[in-house]
Amino acid sequence: QVWQALENWDSTTDIAAALLACAQQLGRSRAGRRVGIVLSDCRSTEPGDVVAAADSVDELVIIAPRDDDAAARELAAATGARVATWAGPSEIPAVLRDAVG
Repeated sequence: QVWQALENWDSTTDIAAALLACAQQLGRSRAGRRVGIVLSDCRSTEPGDVVAAADSVDELVIIAPRDDDAAARELAAATGARVATWAGPSEIPAVLRDAVG
């Protein structure tokens, strides 16, 4: 389903569909800890229940741009997800390491 979404990519941001695909993929895992990681500002340009979709992910970490993280923080507050921010691409590995723990 993830690859199908990428093949049909048309420059919109469907956060709900992405999170539902994430939950579906993680649901197949036998790992003791299933973490969904989203690198996004979390502003969806498509209709859908983003909060319900985020709630379908066992553990969600949102990595958002530091200067554009308001929607990501709102989603995290509504769902219990963790948010970390980055100022530049070179920070992402460390931010991800710290956020996932």
